[in-house]
Amino acid sequence: MTTIPANPVLIDALDAFYSFVAANMAKLNPDQKMLGMIAAQDWPQLELDTNGGLNLLYLSSVPIGGTQSQNYYQHFVQWVWVLMGDDISKTQVGLNRGSRYRSHFAIAELLRQAHFPGFCPKQFSTVDSTTGDVTFTTYDPIETITWSMPKIVTRNDNPQSGLLYGTASLRVSSYSDVNPVVNP
Repeated sequence: MTTIPANPVLIDALDAFYSFVAANMAKLNPDQKMLGMIAAQDWPQLELDTNGGLNLLYLSSVPIGGTQSQNYYQHFVQWVWVLMGDDISKTQVGLNRGSRYRSHFAIAELLRQAHFPGFCPKQFSTVDSTTGDVTFTTYDPIETITWSMPKIVTRNDNPQSGLLYGTASLRVSSYSDVNPVVNP
């Protein structure tokens, strides 16, 4: 018996990717905050986490081949985090926040490890309307999504704030089928 969602959507690949990486992060470092996936234009939030909490920003999706009923897409996403460091008080300004450097590389290494092996089964999610619990179901026949290794970049905010802004950009690739109602 096959299990395919009644209405396959582009976000299935991104949800499966986020779920896979978040599960690996939980194994590697249960204390690492995973703040969710959001549209890039909605970041940063009003309450900015300056302790290295990770958001996954959705940037864009581009079809790169396939057929009318099944397109191959590349989704461009970016992990982001902000670090203040802890060696001067929050009311002071200055660049000497030495702990942010080591914290940044710890997050970069966690991301590098959590993205292994670079693929996972594509899944679709079902949300229980009463509890809000999300259940993931693997497509059957299995479809695989793949992703590139994250390209990690460090940026520094203006000298007065002492904030370090980290990004890890990558591509998530998968097929997306047209709804079975119009593609029998």
